[in-house]
Amino acid sequence: MAFFGKSKGPVEEVTEAALEKGGVLAILYFDAHGNTIDEVEGLLVDMSQKLSQEKGVVYAVSEIERALEMEDKFFSSGAKVKILTDSFTSLVRVCGLYGPMGVEVMKPDELRLRPREAHDILFTVAEMSHEFTAMMMTKIMKPEERVAFSEKMKRRAEMGKKLMDESQKKDKK
Repeated sequence: MAFFGKSKGPVEEVTEAALEKGGVLAILYFDAHGNTIDEVEGLLVDMSQKLSQEKGVVYAVSEIERALEMEDKFFSSGAKVKILTDSFTSLVRVCGLYGPMGVEVMKPDELRLRPREAHDILFTVAEMSHEFTAMMMTKIMKPEERVAFSEKMKRRAEMGKKLMDESQKKDKK
């Protein structure tokens, strides 16, 4: 088991304090596949370290399984990551970035979202989807198409920022 995180206090105290402020404790399940045991296990260790440094992650404790040889000299392993985030929005963002094969929310027992939190979550999901689509589109576009697409994306980003600013003003009223 490996502990990766920014916090220095006892885990229970850190967990309770974060939960009281709207944090979420969850377990994320990952799998990895590759050509060697070291490659597969290294991918999971690297992912665990990077995940723990993401914005909104209080800590992440990873249990990485020993890689097993599958058919045709192919190796496979899994990781169970206990993660504490400062909010549900942060957990959604981490899941979108790292794509776990499973997620289990441990605490709190009930999640309630204010409209602002729902906006943040939906915006985060839309932004990640847009970034993925943009990346895929630029891979298949001709150079002149990329320039036009890039300009369109800049305008879209400006419009999205404007919408978020307006939403924040409404929430303050």
